[in-house]
Amino acid sequence: MGGALKLLSTLTLVVVVALVSFTVGAPADCDPSDPDGHGGALSQTGREEIPTRAARMYEAIAKRWNIDVAFLASIGAQECDHGRCPTIRQVNWAGCVGWMQLGVGGKCGTYWQRNQCDGNRDGQTDVLDPWDNICAAAKGLRKEKGAPPTGGSEAAYRQAAGRYYGACSGNGVAYCDQVMDRARRYGFRPGQPTTQLASVDTAPPTGERCDADDSQLASLADGPGRDFDLVPNANRPGVPLTPDMVRVTRQIAGRLPRRLKVCTGTNHNRRSTSGNVSDHWSGNAVDLCSSANGFPATGGGYGDQVATAALMVAGKPRAEAARMARQGGAFTIVHASLRFQIIWKSTVGGNHFDHVHIGIARLPGRPT
Repeated sequence: MGGALKLLSTLTLVVVVALVSFTVGAPADCDPSDPDGHGGALSQTGREEIPTRAARMYEAIAKRWNIDVAFLASIGAQECDHGRCPTIRQVNWAGCVGWMQLGVGGKCGTYWQRNQCDGNRDGQTDVLDPWDNICAAAKGLRKEKGAPPTGGSEAAYRQAAGRYYGACSGNGVAYCDQVMDRARRYGFRPGQPTTQLASVDTAPPTGERCDADDSQLASLADGPGRDFDLVPNANRPGVPLTPDMVRVTRQIAGRLPRRLKVCTGTNHNRRSTSGNVSDHWSGNAVDLCSSANGFPATGGGYGDQVATAALMVAGKPRAEAARMARQGGAFTIVHASLRFQIIWKSTVGGNHFDHVHIGIARLPGRPT
């Protein structure tokens, strides 16, 4: 009997030691010294606008990194619409990928390499894993926010947004404004306690950013608008294009040498080939096809000019827009309070060699 009790006591001790070892041995590369777990809370508006899974990840990682959850969620909305941008798993022309559009090479440098983080503690770091991608962004933003006594101020968070973008100047101010406005709607509260992170380098970041410097980009209103044509049955009966889409299409038309024709507006399947609700269905997308606009169905030719015009309206300088159009691809761009999706010479979501697709979405919280 005594031997049995001794064995039971030994087994109990082994279990306790194992549990302690498991807790202590969990991946700690992203753990701040944050015993109180400051992270704030999402507002009712935030909970209504943010998908449940996304909110759960933001909350866990914000607490882990002692960064305001509403601010982190606002960055996630700005970069990839809470993981819903169609090219989330593709490295874009600037070298960015994932939920928070982190740089993995090219112009963006090594934001991911500098801030790799095991967000879900599975023992691996994968830039395409949303937990890891969000965790790495939070790690970088936490450094960029700075240390006490100003680490929790609104100015410090705005600084972090500007550094994440690259530089809070020129049209970069618009990025900061959009992030901070949305963060306040999501429940951002400046001045929350902020602990010092002993394990994190708080040196100023390099300022690398996925998006090109857009300090000289023109707003939509700067372009010469022009009427365009809708081919027969381009729209579903009684369902026109939205005013935003009409305005964008007129701006594209104004940058082209001949009259633009829209082949598909709202007359489109409700679901895209990827299973998402199509921007066409709500009137926020147009297809500019080769047959009506006079360019090869295999891509190139005048189609490159059409795509260039669309990319310019989305905020890209002419030379850069022309290069992107020649290269082709699926581009997600935030500009002038809109999220643009421009697909050309790509098989993403179908064949986009015989037409240029332009879809838009107004950023949450921006005026209509």
